[in-house]
Amino acid sequence: MNRSTLHLDAVDYDPDTRLVRTVEPVLRDLAEHLKDASVSVTFADRSGLIVWRHACSHRAMDALDDHYISPGHSYSEELIGTNGMGTSLATDSPVVVHGPDHYNTALEVYSCASTPIRHPLTKHVLGVVNLMCRAEDFNALMMPTAMRAKVDLERRILDEASQDDRALFDLFLAERRRRQTPIFAINAEICIANDAGLMLGIDHTDLWEALQKTPQNSNFRQVELAVGGVSMNASISPVISGVRFSGAIIRVQGPVRQTVRKSSSDGGRTPWDVTVRTTLSTLSDHGIPMLHGEPGTGKTSALVAALTTRFADSVELSPVRTVNCAATSAIVEPESWFRTAIEALTASSATVFARIDALPNELASRLDDVLRSSAELRGKVGMTIRHDRSRTAFTLADTFGATLHEVPPLREYGEWIEFFARERADRAPGGPRKWTPAALRHLRTYSWPGNLAQFDAVLHAVLATESRAPINASDLPAAIVESASHSRLTPLERTEARVVQAALISCEGNKTAAAEQLQISRTSLYKKIRRYQLNQN
Repeated sequence: MNRSTLHLDAVDYDPDTRLVRTVEPVLRDLAEHLKDASVSVTFADRSGLIVWRHACSHRAMDALDDHYISPGHSYSEELIGTNGMGTSLATDSPVVVHGPDHYNTALEVYSCASTPIRHPLTKHVLGVVNLMCRAEDFNALMMPTAMRAKVDLERRILDEASQDDRALFDLFLAERRRRQTPIFAINAEICIANDAGLMLGIDHTDLWEALQKTPQNSNFRQVELAVGGVSMNASISPVISGVRFSGAIIRVQGPVRQTVRKSSSDGGRTPWDVTVRTTLSTLSDHGIPMLHGEPGTGKTSALVAALTTRFADSVELSPVRTVNCAATSAIVEPESWFRTAIEALTASSATVFARIDALPNELASRLDDVLRSSAELRGKVGMTIRHDRSRTAFTLADTFGATLHEVPPLREYGEWIEFFARERADRAPGGPRKWTPAALRHLRTYSWPGNLAQFDAVLHAVLATESRAPINASDLPAAIVESASHSRLTPLERTEARVVQAALISCEGNKTAAAEQLQISRTSLYKKIRRYQLNQN
């Protein structure tokens, strides 16, 4: 992030959500009260996306627009650095950020007082209210005013809560007084848990989906629930509104057990393993495998593994060599690069040409001539390209007579993500460690835009300490924890995410071209990129 400049892309957002409709009357009264004090008011959702704004004057509005402080722009701390809205959400507490305290120097002209807004029943953070003014106009009363606004906003939210929500909350309070074991009160909109229930780290959507799958033919039933990596015996009492099932009280009984996962010793193979096997098949047929996929998926590693296996019994071959086609020397000193590449090919080595798509056309043509002149050379060569399903991929495959293989993104690994995490934790430097269900759920549902490379870096950082304590969600990077605010994707949404990702990569990151290919607006594309946390490279 350049600290002296600020540029944010707008995303599509819904200005008419239930939350915005509920809080808008209070926010308008607040903004009118503060107008003469030259204080503007913004409201952002729990991800930091601004969804409502009122400027104290036309001049102030122009200034806010210049700094992208307007609906549709995100002010999360991860994106902007220290700022009122983002830092308040990140720390889950009221904050005052004076001019020079902003991370981005472009925002030093402002001072802000911000505080999170919680649902009065569930205690979940819904968003953040932010009062802001020019730095020289800051008044010590801004924070007390923001705290008063918090009270008014949460009272308004409580007043607007549905009868179903209130009835569920009353039942939860009655149950909480009677028992200390995990309790959940849940409907389609909210999920309330006692402290023991919160410790399980179970996602609202996961629990609601599991509840829908249980038999609903009685007023009281004992079931086995498997949710978010844990299995538990529970009794369920449905909540009936009139004749309609509107929710349930779930009481966990007995010990909570980790869900058993299959291991690699069971004969299971990860998507990466499957890629290595299909790559090996191409090599065995004396073809050239060309691996494509998102950055960080392990394309080069898969080729090295396949080539090493292919020539494991060839004592005359030296270890697999990797030639970087994106190296500066390929452009600045093409003859020197080409000599190095030919030496690798002819030195009894199996060779991986990484990022073959970055090679200048003249060098690519010369390399193709060399490979086509010798069947022996072609049989010990693999290639990788950066762009998944792009025009570049098919053109290069045709140029070299190669066979394309896709390396799947990590988000498609499913339960293998948890298996890898447990396996690494068993070998932690300070001794074996355990993951909490909440932490594993975050790993499983995160989109991993950096794929295996990012996953490996996260596990290394988390397990680097000598601690033997269980690994909690709070031990994970903020970006992974914050992604829990997004609903778990349905099969249809996962399909859409893949289509959008494919369009972005085939257009080589050009969002205008990708939007045209998908026949949607740019704002809709930005919304989907943010919704699915897609890699835009």
